[in-house]
Amino acid sequence: TLTNHIHEREATRHLGSQIAFMPHVAPFFQGISLTITLYLERKENGEFPTAEEVAEYYGEYYKDEPLIQVNLDPKDIPNVRDVMFKHHVVVGGFNVDPKTGRLVVISLIDNLLKGAATQALQNINIALGVDELCGIRESS
Repeated sequence: TLTNHIHEREATRHLGSQIAFMPHVAPFFQGISLTITLYLERKENGEFPTAEEVAEYYGEYYKDEPLIQVNLDPKDIPNVRDVMFKHHVVVGGFNVDPKTGRLVVISLIDNLLKGAATQALQNINIALGVDELCGIRESS
């Protein structure tokens, strides 16, 4: 369904904050695009974090993850062509409504690689205690 999807419920449970996402259906051969929405908490000064601050946080949090690319410029909205034939997820297009704290983030994967084969191989490698990238070719 387009609402109350199992992955929305899983992410909400793990994050401890209600999230929503909308998968986009289009004539892509390889690629899944998601628009993810969640609400931010106010900072100590009463303001919501800016899109730049959120992007910086994502970049810092995922900096050592080889299969996650964060577009730090909030105006850099990822496109399906950015992930086709690639092993990584691309996250970007950060936008925050300063009045409500609603954060919108775009996330894309190649569903035949990171969404299937790459993810399976990465999980097996981690379970076996070997380098998570073992057997995963570097994509350009």
